[in-house]
Amino acid sequence: MPRIRQNIVTGEWVVVAPERAKRPEEFNKRPFSAALLHDQECFFCVGGSAWNERLDRVGSKNIYVIPNKFPAFTKETNIEETGHDFFSDNSAEGVHEVIILSNPNDALNKISSKNLADLLQVMRDRTRFYQQDVSIRSFTPIYNHGLGSGASVNHPHAQFFGNNLVPPRLLNEFMGSEQYFHHQRNCVFCDLLTFELKENSRVVFKNDGAVAVTAYAPRFPFETWIIPTDHLSTFAGASDKTLKQVAEALRSIMKQFDQKLSNPPLNWFIHTSRSFDYHQKMTYHWHLEITPRLSTYGGYELATDMTIETVMPEIAARFLKS
Repeated sequence: MPRIRQNIVTGEWVVVAPERAKRPEEFNKRPFSAALLHDQECFFCVGGSAWNERLDRVGSKNIYVIPNKFPAFTKETNIEETGHDFFSDNSAEGVHEVIILSNPNDALNKISSKNLADLLQVMRDRTRFYQQDVSIRSFTPIYNHGLGSGASVNHPHAQFFGNNLVPPRLLNEFMGSEQYFHHQRNCVFCDLLTFELKENSRVVFKNDGAVAVTAYAPRFPFETWIIPTDHLSTFAGASDKTLKQVAEALRSIMKQFDQKLSNPPLNWFIHTSRSFDYHQKMTYHWHLEITPRLSTYGGYELATDMTIETVMPEIAARFLKS
């Protein structure tokens, strides 16, 4: 029977209707994988045009960073300001960078935990750097993997966004976390971890520093959250040790997706507060979300902003661990 489930953080509702789909293992027989066609000329490889534009003293031995050639947000000061009596129209101020893994063989389904930790540490360091800019109100490190995820370049890379507004989904998480704290006097993500570990029906990986669970109210089949066990509102404050543990969890999930779902296209991204707000330090908890792109939105989703999912997260967890 279809169920309606609520995201305990944002308050959003989803419909879970497993009768509308085939069994989870059928996702392993899809006619495509995440693989992109290899570029005849790789701009991101060492020695390529992107390599020659890398930021000085930014990145690591295995990772370099460049400004995005076509940024969604920019710090340019000569942007023409326009105004309207009815609509809002403001400059998209901020930063947009590309974080590139030097080794072209470090695809997300093959990369080691060590190199994933290195990537997370570079993302964290860029967040720390831009926290000094008070005009940037939110940070969103992301990774697009494969066809159907938004990726257009085969060479493994991530992106870093910082902009002058708080995006609606992140704002909903902030507001939901604060509301939960007001009633329960505790962090909703910490309580979620306690509940998930006790119930153990959606846990797909755990170590001393991170827990991975299939989302209770998913927007995508096999949506998975990786939540650090230590309460911390900002990704910028994460220690190297914590990031290594999160990387271990992420590597385990990527391996399960590769083996069980034939290396699907997916996105993963980090949700974090800016941490300057005292209340957010208590109420919010940074985390990483993984969204495999195994389905497309139909008319109902577009009309209502309410998704219909066809894989129960408990079944998804059992399938991934089997």
